Amino acid sequence: MNKKIFVMLAVLILVCSSISYGYVFDRRTAGEEQAECQLLQGIVKNVGIGNYTGLALWLKNNLAYDTGIGNSSPWKYPFDTYKDGKGVCKDYALFTMECLKLMGVTDVFILGVLNKDKTRGHAVVIFRPKQGSCWYFYSLEQLVIGPRNFRRLVECISYESGYGIYPVYYLFSKDLQFISPEDEKNWGL
Repeated sequence: MNKKIFVMLAVLILVCSSISYGYVFDRRTAGEEQAECQLLQGIVKNVGIGNYTGLALWLKNNLAYDTGIGNSSPWKYPFDTYKDGKGVCKDYALFTMECLKLMGVTDVFILGVLNKDKTRGHAVVIFRPKQGSCWYFYSLEQLVIGPRNFRRLVECISYESGYGIYPVYYLFSKDLQFISPEDEKNWGL
C-alpha cells in the first residue's frame, strides 16, 4: 500500500474509533505486499469471481470477530487479519474490499457510520456489481442486499448498527480517498 492509503487509513481510524493520535503506521516490504496479493488472489480464485455469497461464507469460516480489543485498535493489513484469523469491523472491511477489487468490482467503498457523539462506530464495505443495481454490503461476514438509493443505504446500515436513521458517516473510495457528502454525486452516489 502506498503513502496515500496510509494517510486515508489514519483518517478513518481517527474518525471511526476513539484512539489516540499517536498511532504510527508500520512499513511493509515489497515481499510482504506481494504475499498479501497472492493470498487474496488465491481466496478470490477459490471463491470465484462474482461469488459474493461465497466470499461471505469464506469470511464466516475463516475469520472471527475480535471481541477482545474493541474498535479502537489499529488497522490491520488484510494479510495480518488472515494470519491472526480475526479482526474488528474495519479489518473485515479492508480485507473484503481488497477481495472485491480483485473480483473486478469497481463501485466499492468503505462506509463508516458513527453514533451522534462520535464515540462509537462501525465500518462496512458497500458495493454494487454495476451502476444502477442494488447496493450490497458486508457487515462483518454477512452479505446484505440493500436499496438502490445511496442515502437509504447509509440509513439502513446506521439503523442496523444501532445508531438511528440520521447517521454521521464517512465514506472512502476503493483507493481509500475520502469522499465528502458534497462530492458524492461525482462518484455516482
